[in-house]
Amino acid sequence: ELVAADSETARHLRQARGMRSCTLENVRQRATSVYASYAPLQFLRYWTELWRTYEDCMGGRACDVDREQHRLTTAAHMVAPRQKYLAPRPTKRLRLSAAAAVAAATPR
Repeated sequence: ELVAADSETARHLRQARGMRSCTLENVRQRATSVYASYAPLQFLRYWTELWRTYEDCMGGRACDVDREQHRLTTAAHMVAPRQKYLAPRPTKRLRLSAAAAVAAATPR
């Protein structure tokens, strides 16, 4: 599974992960190395992290905050503090739960 490799990914890796040398030229390589340990759910992990930083900026879950707060997730307002993301410790139960979550979210 691939992780997005665009300017938003580079911004997220620089701000939330502290990878100051992440650029548009090396973002795919950086994202691949950061999220490799989450295989096969790399994109899901990236997307979850990204939305958590958005919701931190808005002050709550996107579905619960005032619509005016949504503008805070634009690049002009995004200053995400560096997060302490831990490497996963996959267990059989975690892998089954994650697979079930993906299966449940997949349209049929």
